[in-house]
Amino acid sequence: MLRITPAAGIQRAKDYFTESLDRGDYYLEGQELAGVWGGKLAAALGLAGAVAQKEFFQLCENRHPVTGKPLTPKTLSNRRVGYDINYHPPKSLSLQYGIAQDPEILAGFEEAVDYAMGQLEADVQTRVRKGGANYDRTTGNLLWSKFTHLTARPVGGVPDMHIHSHVFTFNVTHDAIENHCKAIQLGNVKREGAYYEALFHSRLRQNMEEAGYRTRTSQGGKSFELAHVTDPMIASFSRRTRDIEAIAQAQGITAAARKAEIGARTREKKAQSLTLQDLRPLWRSRLTPAQLEVIARAKSAPRSKTWMARHGEQHAKEAIAFAREHSFERDSVVREKALLATALKHSQGMATREQLVEQLGKLDYIKKQIDGIDYLTTKELLVEEQRLVEFARQGVEKYGPFSLGEHFSLTRLSPSQQLAARAILASEDQVSVLRGVAGSGKTFLMQQVVQEIEQSQGGKVLVTAPSIDAAEMLKKEGFPQAQTIQRLLIHTQQHPQLKNGTLWIDEIGLVGTRTMGQIFELAQQQNTRLILTGDETQHSSVLRGSPLKLLRDHGIAPVELTEIRRQQGEYQQIVHHLSQGKLSRAYADLDRLGWVKELEPKQAYQQIAAEFRRSVVGNQSSIHARPLAISPTHQEKERLTEAIRAELWEARWLSGTERTFACLQSVELTEAERKLPCSYQPGRVVCFYQNMHGFQAGSRAVVKRVDARGNVWMHRPGQPPRALNLDQGDRFDVYAEVERKLARGDPICITHQGKTKNQTHALRSGSEYEVKGFDGEDIVLMNDWVVRHDYGHWDHAYVKTSHAAQGKTTKKVLIAQQAGSLANNAEQFYVSVSRAKQEATIFTDDKQKLAEEIQKTERFKNAADLGHVAEQQSTLPREIDDARKRKAQPREPGL
Repeated sequence: MLRITPAAGIQRAKDYFTESLDRGDYYLEGQELAGVWGGKLAAALGLAGAVAQKEFFQLCENRHPVTGKPLTPKTLSNRRVGYDINYHPPKSLSLQYGIAQDPEILAGFEEAVDYAMGQLEADVQTRVRKGGANYDRTTGNLLWSKFTHLTARPVGGVPDMHIHSHVFTFNVTHDAIENHCKAIQLGNVKREGAYYEALFHSRLRQNMEEAGYRTRTSQGGKSFELAHVTDPMIASFSRRTRDIEAIAQAQGITAAARKAEIGARTREKKAQSLTLQDLRPLWRSRLTPAQLEVIARAKSAPRSKTWMARHGEQHAKEAIAFAREHSFERDSVVREKALLATALKHSQGMATREQLVEQLGKLDYIKKQIDGIDYLTTKELLVEEQRLVEFARQGVEKYGPFSLGEHFSLTRLSPSQQLAARAILASEDQVSVLRGVAGSGKTFLMQQVVQEIEQSQGGKVLVTAPSIDAAEMLKKEGFPQAQTIQRLLIHTQQHPQLKNGTLWIDEIGLVGTRTMGQIFELAQQQNTRLILTGDETQHSSVLRGSPLKLLRDHGIAPVELTEIRRQQGEYQQIVHHLSQGKLSRAYADLDRLGWVKELEPKQAYQQIAAEFRRSVVGNQSSIHARPLAISPTHQEKERLTEAIRAELWEARWLSGTERTFACLQSVELTEAERKLPCSYQPGRVVCFYQNMHGFQAGSRAVVKRVDARGNVWMHRPGQPPRALNLDQGDRFDVYAEVERKLARGDPICITHQGKTKNQTHALRSGSEYEVKGFDGEDIVLMNDWVVRHDYGHWDHAYVKTSHAAQGKTTKKVLIAQQAGSLANNAEQFYVSVSRAKQEATIFTDDKQKLAEEIQKTERFKNAADLGHVAEQQSTLPREIDDARKRKAQPREPGL
């Protein structure tokens, strides 16, 4: 694992050195190693060998460690002194070293840290502002001090073994062009954290194999462990991690950065009275004789470097092929380092970074560098997009108007809706697009226009949506025959119904370019006219591409519906700002109204739960009177649900016996991941949605085991085990079982369509029901329907993610949003805030940080965007070409 934490304030950095990094007076036999200097700039400044306090403190004060003169032009009292970059190996390595004391493990770890830091150093940048410029330039040099520790903080006075390095990297780099030291710009490095972590893990795994330790893949292919160290052995030496997780759960904290803060805040003092000689017997006592024997005999024949040279090329080819398929399934443009990170993880230490880069260079990618970041797309994706544009352009003025409006009544539409409706009805194009912002009344307008087209042309307009939830919502809005796009494409017997007709696709923002290509092909075959409605500024498709943006960027102008009707007054203006991308202004207005509240997560959950209680208990008729609660992540959603249920138990809204059920939660694997045996952990559930050899559509099976050859064996009650064909991953999905508790009064939401126990009633995805009680093992709903205990496709309905909330409307929305979550972005915030008619309250643990995080947006939605942005960037000044930059070495600054 790799973690990067900024260190602000000179005194705080000095205190950190004294209290946490330096071995000091309490250095005891081997628990901590002496710090050493590293980086090209360290050598240029005359620093080598062991780290001394005097030199470290000089650098904290932004002074030359030898001359004492200022290093960079500016020295602020609250300046960012540096960054603490932490490297943590898999726990099994620490366990093996702690018991067996094999020096090759520690040497292999330190070499992997040095290698990863060398790669990180090569990419470091500094800001260029001279002469009116405004960009970042790669310098390729850093200065750091590395401190390697061998134990974790104590639990109950006794630490567990835990190898890790603190690489304190000072906020200074030498700009060879301007010939002086400047502050570093670490934005790109932090953005590519997964890449540097993958480099570290890959190199470390190679080092362990070369030292004679066999390894195994763990965490679904994301990490590794020593093969002979079992998970129970690892768990017995992870007490500190368990303590932190327990505290985080009690406080409702889910963000990784906040968990790290818990670790810093709750740690015990170092065990100053215990040496490693004292600790080893304590550690050995927690293992069985058989386990100790396994550790003692763990080493086998080392894997030679010539083996890597001989076999690594083939592994590199396979890893790059996987990374390409995996990455471009969901993104049209991929950062090169993100793709390499995926390839490094997939190669499992069997290919070097250099071999992977070589294989990547042999493929036909389109590569552009923007702001120092290399981006990739493919010619195939550009062709895919070009076909969409060409089809839409060829259909311009191909037909007559949908209607002249003789049957059309405008009385129920607002003036802006009237204009939009008339524009759609007057369209003569094969592809007509309606873009409507959140809350503009797209669905109501859609009802009126569909009615007019059907009356004018005498046929039915087929209505579809990208998701089951969206299709079910359309059914409730007056389109009983609405279905998913996928169902339409699969069931070819429906296609003749589209002949010379009209297909309306709602929520087009959730449709990717590949699916849109299939729709356009069908429309061409059946001479079908298309009406597409949606908004690309809300959540986009999980799959790659934004057809709505693509068509707009290439001259297919949408009919715009921009008047917001859902909200009124200041709230309406806030949502308007969000729809225009003015996040800072909208957030400031929300805060001014008192709608942004800064509370610790546990307090926030309690306030939201109390609001639920008031709403539900005050309206005894139905749980559906509750406000809409939204959280960006599933983990935070579960914490909030626990708080709400506790409040409703206290209010006696929930009553009777509480029972525990297993629900199914999609692991959300890509098709590429579904081809990998390591994606199938025993106990995972596979649900089949199309027939395949040995498994019928609608059936399910449980992963029993994965054998040494990579065969995934499935278990079905009363039937012999059968191997799963991983090459047909598009016909099934993989789920993990999660526990959910239910009592009378709990609302549940169906997550995948099915039927009741007696097969007489449809359970539609997105539908919500209230629990009445239980019939034996099964669940009884308030309408007396019975759901099998093992149905699994449901969840508590108290809280939605923003993706699940898109398209919903409520009076009031309560948003639980911790800072530091990767899910925080502009699209998520816009969707969340715009759901309510009257009020949106945001609960966060850090107002300022959240305000920054919601500015993030997806830079490239289509492959064509890469060329467009690159052209804009090409006008930026560059004083030196890339080759000269790479050759530039740091020199002793002229101070």
